[in-house]
Amino acid sequence: MVTTRLQSAAQRKAPPPTQEPPQDAQPFQMRDMYMCLMESRMQALHRGQVATAEMIIGLYDTPPSRKWTMDEFNTIMGWPENQAQASGARATEASAMEDDDEDDDYEDGDEEEEDDD
Repeated sequence: MVTTRLQSAAQRKAPPPTQEPPQDAQPFQMRDMYMCLMESRMQALHRGQVATAEMIIGLYDTPPSRKWTMDEFNTIMGWPENQAQASGARATEASAMEDDDEDDDYEDGDEEEEDDD
């Protein structure tokens, strides 16, 4: 029993197994450690980008009760010439004003010709 105690005490006081110092690591082990570190960094960046994208979507996403139709979107967000075409009154009014200007130019030209005679 005494020998058993001495043996167990000797086993408990044994120094821990030594680890290899980093400079003794093989090149492929260093490469693997580096690649593992880079992979964890890339995963952390990706998680941050996903969180940012979800936040932006949450800020600008319209509630499901109010979705725009394509006609509403085109009416509000269309190019200026599309908006003029969408509004028949404005388009008709604009073309009538252009016609009046052309008629005025033509009439002014006729008067000048009559004065020359």
